Amino acid sequence: MLSEIQNIANYILNSNEEIPNVVYKRSLYASVCAPIADRPFCAQNYATDLGVRIKPDPKIFFAEMRKKYIPSSIFYSNRLDIDAYRKYCESIDFSNKKICHDFDVLINYSGEWESASDIAKNNDYGTTSRVGLYA
Repeated sequence: MLSEIQNIANYILNSNEEIPNVVYKRSLYASVCAPIADRPFCAQNYATDLGVRIKPDPKIFFAEMRKKYIPSSIFYSNRLDIDAYRKYCESIDFSNKKICHDFDVLINYSGEWESASDIAKNNDYGTTSRVGLYA
């Protein structure tokens, strides 16, 4: 799912269509592992809430953006396979920056609070404390 979301962000960034600035900037932040605190106002940060005040804004924005700018041939499942994600985490050089970026993409770009919650509940990496510390 994360790779699908990042594929959508990369499609926007490489599109020859005229893309609104806010769509471009939000996609840019989803495509690179940048500090969450450095984001512009048009790409708000909801990660510090850690699900306490879930906002539907990113999910609505992402759905509307996909309808308008993403061809139906680009697949999006909107469900994270937590076991696959766990295996992925075990196979890479896992870092605070990477987990924060994954949360950033899930929460701030695609509005997938439930998937972010699944990661936080089903790992041994101290996810919520890392995101709270680096968000």
